Amino acid sequence: MFSHVLRSKVLVDVPLNQSVNICHFQYADDLLIFSADGQDDLHIIKLILYLFEGSSGLSINFSKSWLYSTNFGFQPHQSSARNLNCSRNCLPITYLGIPLSGRRPKRSDWVKLTSMVCSRLSPWKAKYLSLGGRLTLINSVLSIVPVYWISVFKLPNWVIKEIDKIRRDFLCKGPDLGPKGIRLIAWDRITIP
Repeated sequence: MFSHVLRSKVLVDVPLNQSVNICHFQYADDLLIFSADGQDDLHIIKLILYLFEGSSGLSINFSKSWLYSTNFGFQPHQSSARNLNCSRNCLPITYLGIPLSGRRPKRSDWVKLTSMVCSRLSPWKAKYLSLGGRLTLINSVLSIVPVYWISVFKLPNWVIKEIDKIRRDFLCKGPDLGPKGIRLIAWDRITIP
């Protein structure tokens, strides 16, 4: 519905960076809508949500909905929140483990991502899993952790290299490979999809 409204130019998407504009993100039963600050846009968004309710038979729980401002420490107008029958708050927030704010992520935000990847590992996993088991864990867990982040942000090269280093070290070290580990196959061959 939002895509149709964007094509008809009733709503305008919000520039995320120089090359990407966004209007909304959907995850399972969650919806994030990005809009310019204006009562007209909020009215159109509310109408779209009501149309969705009418056509799908599902209902929007506005009491669990929030209206955020991108200005740090600034809450949206009370009248805007009242028109949408929702609460209001200000950024930054964390959504699905992703820090959302009105600014670019800082290095500390990216360190959280690499920490999340590391937290999925523990020394016993490398110690007791075979090489094939470690490869399966890398493909099923460690490669999936950054997926939400990638859907929102372009990862800096240093973050990609750090995650690859974590994955590579986990794969190539273990009791079956000696104390220093061993690289049996080049990493670029292992990571071919």
